[in-house]
Amino acid sequence: MNVNVLLEPGQKGTCEKTVIIIDVLRATSSIVTALANGASSVEAVGSVTRAREMKKDDPDLVITGERGSIRPEGFDLGNSPLEFTSEKVKGKRVVITTTNGTRAIEKFAVADSILLAALLNIDAVTRQIVDSEAEVTVVCAGTNGVPSIEDVFCAGALANGLIDKGYVTDDSARIALATYYRHKEDTGSLLKKESGHGRYLDSIGLGDDTSYCAKMNLHDLVPISLGQRIFVR
Repeated sequence: MNVNVLLEPGQKGTCEKTVIIIDVLRATSSIVTALANGASSVEAVGSVTRAREMKKDDPDLVITGERGSIRPEGFDLGNSPLEFTSEKVKGKRVVITTTNGTRAIEKFAVADSILLAALLNIDAVTRQIVDSEAEVTVVCAGTNGVPSIEDVFCAGALANGLIDKGYVTDDSARIALATYYRHKEDTGSLLKKESGHGRYLDSIGLGDDTSYCAKMNLHDLVPISLGQRIFVR
């Protein structure tokens, strides 16, 4: 069984039938949190315009997301996972659009199965992959076409759990593993000090997001994407 890693979505490489999308800062962390707090589903869309059109058609939708890490005008929530409280999302259909994460989800929508991972749920994703014995490709969303250390670290955490079960890694997965081994004792420092995007979020007053997204295994669930719709089985 193989685990392959794409350090950013444009990297060439083998694409297995099961794809894991990672955007630690912050799309997959926000989606995991929304579903953990009772959202009925989350729909990932590629544009701000599309999210607004969906809200116009269905005013009960909660539209969320960011451009340049800032909430677009007229959106109910931004892309801060701390905003996705049960009071705001429980029982609701949530729509999200982000600069990197939701675009990665769209790009790999042809895969037979798409799972979403963050540090918040990495053990749950690992267990599901092991139980299914699936060949997997892990896609790091990155930031504007450049690999992000927090996504690579998360991919390494996943690969670490799989190699113990007999999975074979490619070179990119071994890069991710090396990143994981180097930083696994202090994820908070990794996201706040080593991550360029983490430092940027801190500079615009969103440092609490990086602290939250650095938490390992806060939620025991695995978001599954079918087309645009993301839910928990």
